[in-house]
Amino acid sequence: MASQELVFGTETWTVAAPDDITISQVSGVLKIDIKYDKNSLFNSQAHGIDTITFTPLVNNVDSVNGFKSSVEFNITNALSVPIGGFDLMLFNNTPPPLGMLDTANPSGHPSNYAHFHNTTAASGTGAPFAPETVTAFLPNFMQNPDGLAPILSQDDTPPSELRAAGILAPGATVSARVATMHSVEVAGADNGFGINFFPIASPSTSPPTITGLPATEDGSSGLINPFSTVAVTDTNPLPIETTTITVKDATGALSDSVGTMTAPGMTHPSVGTYSLPAALPGDLTTTLHSVSFGLTADANLTLSIDNDGDGQGQPPALASTSITVQPGSSPPIANPPATANFSITDLTTGVANTSAGEHYTGPVAGITDQIILATPDNINITANIPNVFVHTGAGTDAIAVSSGINVLDGGTGSNFLTGSSGTNTFFVDDRSATADIWSTVNSFHAGDAATVWGVTPQDFNLAWVDGQGAAGFTGLTLHATASGKPTASLTLAGFTQADIASGRLSVLFGSDPASGSAYMYVHGNS
Repeated sequence: MASQELVFGTETWTVAAPDDITISQVSGVLKIDIKYDKNSLFNSQAHGIDTITFTPLVNNVDSVNGFKSSVEFNITNALSVPIGGFDLMLFNNTPPPLGMLDTANPSGHPSNYAHFHNTTAASGTGAPFAPETVTAFLPNFMQNPDGLAPILSQDDTPPSELRAAGILAPGATVSARVATMHSVEVAGADNGFGINFFPIASPSTSPPTITGLPATEDGSSGLINPFSTVAVTDTNPLPIETTTITVKDATGALSDSVGTMTAPGMTHPSVGTYSLPAALPGDLTTTLHSVSFGLTADANLTLSIDNDGDGQGQPPALASTSITVQPGSSPPIANPPATANFSITDLTTGVANTSAGEHYTGPVAGITDQIILATPDNINITANIPNVFVHTGAGTDAIAVSSGINVLDGGTGSNFLTGSSGTNTFFVDDRSATADIWSTVNSFHAGDAATVWGVTPQDFNLAWVDGQGAAGFTGLTLHATASGKPTASLTLAGFTQADIASGRLSVLFGSDPASGSAYMYVHGNS
């Protein structure tokens, strides 16, 4: 993340952007060059979203001109796979009041939301981001009836969001020019604003392909790389592959007794089951080549690779191999220590370690162990045992559990919460948020529940939108907005508004008698 001070009109603004974005001013035009790469895609703290922020050096003052500049966008797909399009979404630190978008301002400039005037090709004429097809939206996530707003008038409402649809190949660049990007300043308000950029992940229409895995392998050495000849390919746009490897003994039962498997980033969520971090096909192929398996008995390995994010659409690709070991060999790899109940990475300090946690004494039946790290640092916690309570603090955190009954409480920051095949309860806290938060719940299914503290229909405008969130984990997204309050967003990966209408999901509101806190409660019914 880098920041710089730039002058627009007579006012100085601090502009901050991630490392894959270059900001410059050329002849009065603000140039924004985005080279979206896998570091941004798999940044779980930002949910795969690149955010550019604009903060006035002198804030909280009134200015009709506010921020105003022509902008040139150059978007490059720096990934190794095609994407299905992208989204550029303006947001204000002080969002507009409920139902009060200033869309009919006589000046043609809405006063309460940042907006784009007249978006064209980089030359100033023609369609923007060609050959992509661009659709314009307002801050309430409704399509803008006035499109790209080429005319400055009360009757031509400018949009705050540009959504480009169409295949963008690896290495390809598309461009557009905005005649004016504008955000009015209001006395007493936080007049900062920003742009969110994220790629669009279209639903997968076919499973990935696995080639090169032999039907049988020789394990007589006691230590082999079973997937050293495998290649993974995928023809879908932005294919995010999630990988599971199962190990079965000669009887066909899942087993840890026939050997131990290791690889960079690999987890061991349950008996005879291993998982690899989400990856693009080429990177996954490289990781699979590094998988090491130390074995003491004959084993059957099955490789399962899924590209639809929630396992409910396209079936995963499967490939199996049988490994024969001669008597007398022994695995040189030891099982992990029993006390490594939780794996922890502090992304703020760069320190990784493990913890045994502690015995759980709370009210939830079935939970046996817990870990509580109420720190402002950004941390990732993976539970290596079932039946846990995990609670983090105000940082941007990621929590993943393995199996059984679990409670995942990400505290007050933006979080990425991954449940298990068991029963999971997720908590998101908007009661004391000082900035916008966006949390993603992954692997949500029947029997699971998610509680968002501090959100009620009386105090917030609640907008449900399909297909938003981090690439590979998009889904039904709630945006809770209110004047003077940070926006709280929650994505349920793999779900849509149709799931609420059909009763697959139910949404309730209530108040906790003990604390007096209001909440929104989402339950998976089927």
